[in-house]
Amino acid sequence: MIIIDNVVVFNNSIGDITAVDIETGLIVWQLPTQSSSIINETYNFKISKLVSDGNSILFSNNKGQFYSIDKKTGTTNWINKINSNITPVIIANLIFTVSNNGYLFVIEKNKGNIIRVTDLFKSYEIKKRNKIKPIGFVIGETNLYLMNTDGKMILADLSLGNVKKIEKISGNFTSEPIIYNKNLFVIRNGSIIKYD
Repeated sequence: MIIIDNVVVFNNSIGDITAVDIETGLIVWQLPTQSSSIINETYNFKISKLVSDGNSILFSNNKGQFYSIDKKTGTTNWINKINSNITPVIIANLIFTVSNNGYLFVIEKNKGNIIRVTDLFKSYEIKKRNKIKPIGFVIGETNLYLMNTDGKMILADLSLGNVKKIEKISGNFTSEPIIYNKNLFVIRNGSIIKYD
């Protein structure tokens, strides 16, 4: 859920995106992104968190759809074929997202053109790769930090997309990474790890 200009925008479990006026509670617009057949598959359907640059609303899902929607009208600006339920990150005119199979996508925000695709999982063997999923990522000044379900964090250079380092954080549950006051934090097995 996000709030933009006195409008609350949220998604539901079947992929509808709805904008509601905060003052009146009336629906401003609604955009169904899936066919009615998705109702039978809701246990499998996953959608990323909504993000906005103030003009557009961006999100993706595990059905291979990455959307940019006009915040005022709810009309679709563009759709790309990217299979991801990880929250995208907007920096200037670029959107960064990681697909469910470990590819970093850099997308032009206004037109939806894919500028670069980098395989962040290329050092994994095929058998292991198919079992690993991204949990979430953050972007620092020059690096991307990606946490995976195998408890490893991938550090990648943003300008080239090259993987610089893979570090084992945990054998069990880890959170998506968070940057606060120029420090990187990860929750692992009930404890918080801080990186400078």
